[in-house]
Amino acid sequence: MTEIADHDAYIAAAPEQFQPSLRHLRELLARTLPDAEEIMAYNMPGFRIGDTIVAGYAAFSKQCGLYVQGGCYQPVFRTHRDCRSQGSQDRCHLLAT
Repeated sequence: MTEIADHDAYIAAAPEQFQPSLRHLRELLARTLPDAEEIMAYNMPGFRIGDTIVAGYAAFSKQCGLYVQGGCYQPVFRTHRDCRSQGSQDRCHLLAT
């Protein structure tokens, strides 16, 4: 598996249809979590505060995912107009439309 260096490289390598959503998620998370550091963990972009990864996002073949540490998700989900939650309350899958 090839190591992805940073958020920009991850978004550039993602399926084209999801790149706008990934850029939007990154901007939204950066605004929502101004004290967080952008990191790459397990080849997935994330945001860390201290020793805790508080949020991350990923692209797959048919969807994007937003993964937020419990308790942090409500402000993020409320401000992302395209978020349709599926599964648990700390996960949001953005489906291609």
